[in-house]
Formats: sequence, C-alpha cells, structure tokens
Amino acid sequence: MNKIEFRRGRRCLRLRFYPEGILRVSYHDKQNIQTDAVLLEPIQPQALERKEGKLEEEIRWQDLRIVVNKKELTLKIYDSFGLVQDDQEIRTGAKPGHSRMRKWEAGVYGLGEKYHWLNLMHHTMENWNTDALARVPQHCTALTAMHTAINFYLGVSKERCVGWYYDNPTHTRFSFDHGRGEMAAGEGEMRFSADGGFLDYYLMAKRSPQEVLTAYGRLTGTSPLWPRKFLGLQQSRYSYRTQEELLAVAKRFRKEEIPCDVLYLDIHYMDEYRVFSIDQKAFPKFVETLQEVHKLGFTVIVIIDPGVKLEKDGHVSLPGARPEYFIQDPKTDKPYVGVVWPEESLFPDFLQKRVRDWWGNLHKAFVEAGIRGIWNDMNEIADFSTKSKTVPTRVTHRDDEGRLVTQKDMHNQYAHYEAKATQAGMRALLKNQRPFVLSRAASAGTQRLAAVWTGDNSSTWEHMEMSIPMFLNLGMSGFSMVGSDVGGYAGDPSAEMMVRWMQLGAFTPLFRNHASIGTRHQEPWCFGDEAQAAMKKAVEMRYRLRSYLYSALWQSHQEGIPIMRPLYFLDQTDLRLYDVNDQFLFGDHLMVCPILRPGQRQRMVIFPKGEWVEFTTGKRYTESVAIVEVAFDQIPVFVRAGAVIPLDMLSQFDPEGEIDELELIYFEGTKNLKTKLYFDDGQSFAFESGSYRESWIHVEDGILREEILQDQYSAPVMKSMKKR
Repeated sequence: MNKIEFRRGRRCLRLRFYPEGILRVSYHDKQNIQTDAVLLEPIQPQALERKEGKLEEEIRWQDLRIVVNKKELTLKIYDSFGLVQDDQEIRTGAKPGHSRMRKWEAGVYGLGEKYHWLNLMHHTMENWNTDALARVPQHCTALTAMHTAINFYLGVSKERCVGWYYDNPTHTRFSFDHGRGEMAAGEGEMRFSADGGFLDYYLMAKRSPQEVLTAYGRLTGTSPLWPRKFLGLQQSRYSYRTQEELLAVAKRFRKEEIPCDVLYLDIHYMDEYRVFSIDQKAFPKFVETLQEVHKLGFTVIVIIDPGVKLEKDGHVSLPGARPEYFIQDPKTDKPYVGVVWPEESLFPDFLQKRVRDWWGNLHKAFVEAGIRGIWNDMNEIADFSTKSKTVPTRVTHRDDEGRLVTQKDMHNQYAHYEAKATQAGMRALLKNQRPFVLSRAASAGTQRLAAVWTGDNSSTWEHMEMSIPMFLNLGMSGFSMVGSDVGGYAGDPSAEMMVRWMQLGAFTPLFRNHASIGTRHQEPWCFGDEAQAAMKKAVEMRYRLRSYLYSALWQSHQEGIPIMRPLYFLDQTDLRLYDVNDQFLFGDHLMVCPILRPGQRQRMVIFPKGEWVEFTTGKRYTESVAIVEVAFDQIPVFVRAGAVIPLDMLSQFDPEGEIDELELIYFEGTKNLKTKLYFDDGQSFAFESGSYRESWIHVEDGILREEILQDQYSAPVMKSMKKR
C-alpha cells in the first residue's frame, strides 16, 4: 500500500508518499486526479510507523511526524525542528480551501510572476492567467493576478524551508498572514482557496530552499538545457516589418561589433495575422533573407499566437484543421469565436493530443527555413471581445477520452498545453537539435517546456526595479530561464534608463531587448555614442560569462536550482537578506547589484557573510554593508573570495560547437570554493546520451585542481589563470 486513507462522513483524506520525502495530502478519493504538472508516482513508504489513538492517529515517515485528527481530518505535521503545519480549517466541495497557522515562517516566496516585492508575507495573491496590459494601463501592485498561475510557494526560517504545491488548475487565491499576526510574534494564518477542483497538495519539508527546489524539480520538472546560442543577446521589436529592416538590424549589429545571437519577428511578418503564414509583400524572399541573417551568425525566433483567423467563408486556412480541433461554445455547439489580432478567431483545443500533434507539425516550413525558436504569446487565452480580456469560462475542451472539460478547469493550463504542443512538434521536426520556446503564460510544470518573460512592461525605472523580485520569485517557482523586455515594452526609455536596463539584462538568464510599435527604437545605437559604448560593454561582459552561465543552466536542469537567486540562499540564518529586492546572486559565486535610479552614481550594497571581491577592480569587502561608487558604464558585480570564474574569449555570436579556450580568474580567499564547469556542443541532444564534460574546479595551495565527473566531450584550453 502506498497510501493511508481516512474517512469521516462524505469526507475522504488520503496520504501518499513520494520520492524526495514529498508528502501528498488529498481530500478526495479520485485515483487519477492530478494535473500534467506532476511527474512523480507514489512509492511504497519504508520504515513507516503508525500509532492509533481514539481521537488521533500518529504516522512517522522519514523526518516527518503526521498527526491526523480523525474527527475533523485536519493535520499537524512536524519535522526534526518542530511544528511545520497546524491546520485550522479544511474545506472540500465546490470551493475547496485550506488554512493553517503561521507560527515559524519569516519569509514566503514563489507563486510565479507577481508584481510585488520579494517577500510575499502579509499579502494576498491570486492565480488566474491574465493579459495584464489589456486590463490596466500599466503593470502595478493592484494586479494580484498576472500571466502565470503557479500554486507553489516556499516558507523559510533560519532552521528550515518548506514548500507547498497545490495541484489545482482553477482560479486560486493565497493569503499569507494578510491582516493577521503582523504585529504579533509571528503567529497568524496562511490561507489557500480555489473556485473549483479539489484540495490536493504536496508538502516538501527540508532544511534549505535549495533542497526544496530540487524536490519540486523532481515533482514537476526542471528547465530544459536550452541551446547555448539562446543565452546570448536577443533583439526584438513589435515589429521588424520587412525583410530589409530585419537584415539591416542584423548588419548593423555586426558593423557596431555589439555581440548578438537572436532576432525576433513579431506578428507583422504574417499575412493578415494568419498564424504559420508569411506576408509576401513584406517578406517576398523570406527563406533567402533568413539564410542571409543566419550567415551573419544570428538565429531567428518567430511569434505564433493561438488565435487562428476565421475566414469570411467560416473556415480557417490551416491545412488539416477540423471544427472539433478548436475549443467549443455551448451556446452555439460550434467552435468559440473570439477576437484577437486577426479579428474573429478560433482557438485550438490543446488538451487533445491529436490537436497538439497537428499543431506541432504546422511548424515544419519554419524549421525547413532554419528557425529553431518559437515565441508563444497571447496564450492566457487573450480575447479582445470580452470584458475580462480572456475567453469566457463557459467554453469547453475535450480530453483524449472524449470527456468535456470546462474552461474553468483549463484556463490556467491552456498555455502549458500549447507549450507542450510547440516543444514536442519542434523537437520532432528538428530531430537532434534542441528547440527554444518562449511563452507569456504558464502554469506549474511549464518550466520543463518553455522559458517565460514578464509580459508587456513599461519603460519606467519602477518596472526595471520591480523585475528583479519578479525574476527571483519565478526562479523559486521552478522557472529558471526568465527575463523581461529590456528597456520596457511600452514607452520611451531615456539613454540612461536604457543603459542601466541593459546592464541588468546582461545578468538575467533571458536577455531580450523588446519594444512596442509606436515607441522609439531601442537598438543600442539609437541612444548616442556614450550610451552605445556603455551598452556594448555590458553585452560583452555577458558574452565573456557565457560558459559560467551555461554551467549554471546545467545545474538548474539537473537540480532545479534557479540561475538567479535571492541573497538568503547563501545564508538562511541572516534575516537581513530575506527582504533584499535590488540585489541577487547569479549562479554560485556572483552577486549583482544594479543601478535602478536616474542620476545615481553610488549605491548601498548588502553583503552576505564572508569576503567579497569587486569583479573588475579587485577591491575587497568584509563588512556587512558598504557604499560603492558606480560609473555610468559600470554595474556593480562581486565575487565570493576563493572562487574561480571562467571567462570566454569575446565573440560576436555563439560558435555553436566546441569552446576553444577559456581564461580563468581566481579571486583569492581563505576558502577553496568549487566552480562547476559544463561543456557540450551547445545545440544537440547528444548530452542526453552522455556526450558532455562536467567537472568541479577550485584552487588549492595555489594550484588549479579539477574533479572530473564526466569526460565525454572536448574541454576547452584553459588559456591562463589570473589572480585578483
């Protein structure tokens, strides 16, 4: 038996046990109710002890002690540090809910993309995928729901970290001690509620956030090992409207010698916004233009929205389309008709595998033209014709068994299934090449299918600053490959804002400059010589750190640890670090402290304990707080003393193959910190068969030492090792 069951009247409680010490708590008796997010299967628990009393039953498993109130079916859960969870209320039925006492948490993090400071404590959030800019003129704290719906969060204290994942796809709400306990000694209430589905959650009680995120990564998946080329600068605009404009941008990057790897085509490359079509007037030589761009070292990403144009004859132009391939409207017993860029549109029902297979194969012509990256936008699902700016909840989907599923249950999962279709289709068509998929909306588990960005932000200093805690909370929700529209999507950034945002973007996993139609162009040469030089310097720093970043991506793929991390990951006992919103860790050894205000030429830096070394000057810091001077063309970056940082030779684009040589810089210190180095061909799936090289390097007694973990790929030449 891999479960323990309790019943009280019509209420059923099931406890199931999973790898990584994960406990599943289900208040229903449905055998196979779970979303596509969950990958693991329950296990037969070892060393399980049960002690039954009249009112309570005690269960011991690994480090957990679970006490079940047999009358209320509530739980008290303890780990080796004491009480973890003390249930106050359990609601089942049409609107399930769960409330528990807050007795130990000093910080709460996760829940995906939230326009909020890092620590979510004392606030209320909701998860209902929303085209945010369609609802409000600008992203702001009033938006408690944005583009993603990830029902996972971490509670953190000095001693422990616990993760809760609520596997419920409907409209959900979380209240973290909101209005209760704020002035008390850390005792309030934590609430979860949903508009449907079941109360079904997974609990991960560990020592550290890294351990919890590794467990969550096992449960729902980790980031793919994205092609190395897509870690370079990505340049986009809504839109590069002709083949001449696209080619001119590519040539200008090479003329200015500003490294860049990726160019985007937004919706204007299409014929009247028909997905999978080409505007022959704007791109009469589409394939030839892409070939020329590729020869310059770029790859191209094209946008694909889910809205399929409804033609005047009532059909759609996609080959193989059938009426039953689209979400249905019970009012008409026909496919639902919404309005997006092509005006009247239908929306594929990605819940069906046959539809996903059909949709995935529609990318064939793009792949044959050399495209390896797809951008899925508008997939909340956006619908301009409704007050909510999304399709109404009355519409229906069908699963593979033919059962009706309402939009109420599918809404938050729609983008996930679209990403599943895109990822599978592109992987099949590209054969042994890795695809890249970028999605605006997502739910739990989508991190194993797509990267995400924070949607249509604005060119304001506030949006640049707020992006940092948004990235960090996305990372603590499983999404490692994250970024924002550098420079802002809506509005016109100043030269100074653009420089500072490019400096920040150089240290975000997804580094994409994107702007809206009708705004000023944001290519680096559009802001004057001084600003261009500063941006070029930032981009070059990114390119020199590419092997360091790629190794961090490998760690994320293997262990679920995000590339961007909050400072408290280095010292969980230091409560000062729980609310640091404007600094972050980048991989294992770098701390990045961006400039986020106009005219600012110095800033305060908070240091986790230990010795830190400024990356470029070598200046050392042992204090807990310092004021540092920052020039216009600098971003403060600090390295943990004792670490070795690999630097790539500067190039204009990723070579897509072996890295020839590296320069190593050793930041001397009393500790010998290990640095992960990972190499493969950067583009194929050969690594899945072991064709890669992985090692730890460190310096001991002044000598570089390497612990090789896998040696099935060529290592670059370690050109030199400098000390700083």
